[in-house]
Amino acid sequence: MKKALMFFVLAFGIIVAKAQCPINEILTTKDPQTIAGLIETNTDCIKQSLTQNPEYQSFRVYVDYLYNTSAPWIYHTNLQKEQLFEDFYKTWGKAYPTMSSATPANPEFYAAVKAMVAADPLFFKQKKETKVPIKYQQWLYVKHLVAKYGERNVTLLANATSKIANLATANYAAFVSN
Repeated sequence: MKKALMFFVLAFGIIVAKAQCPINEILTTKDPQTIAGLIETNTDCIKQSLTQNPEYQSFRVYVDYLYNTSAPWIYHTNLQKEQLFEDFYKTWGKAYPTMSSATPANPEFYAAVKAMVAADPLFFKQKKETKVPIKYQQWLYVKHLVAKYGERNVTLLANATSKIANLATANYAAFVSN
């Protein structure tokens, strides 16, 4: 009975400790302003979870990927490419309005994609060939977020996310080799 009580107290303590860090709430919340607020008020807890708890490594990779691929378009650090994408979107935005849209069957769309990629092959270089360049898809993702939630809310979210993205982690090789 004593062991069962200790197990219950220990398990309850772990659940309470995890509940203080709202990672699951962040994952299930869709409002950028709410997510930004959760990150801002729990930055230290989230940093600690992401860097010290292997359970959250997939979330950490997800945060890093989203931040690193969205930040250039949120903070407008590549105006020349943004203009290129805007011009492409003006022509093909109705046929391919969001990343989750089906790609058009129109061969002219793919000719336009090919011409866009030819404008700067190094910029559009990617490991796996896709119908629509990944860089354009990333820009389209941010464009959709801004249209849906507003530029201010998307920027607030990016600013908050910058505090928990690209964190250095402990080297677990020492633990593995022992």
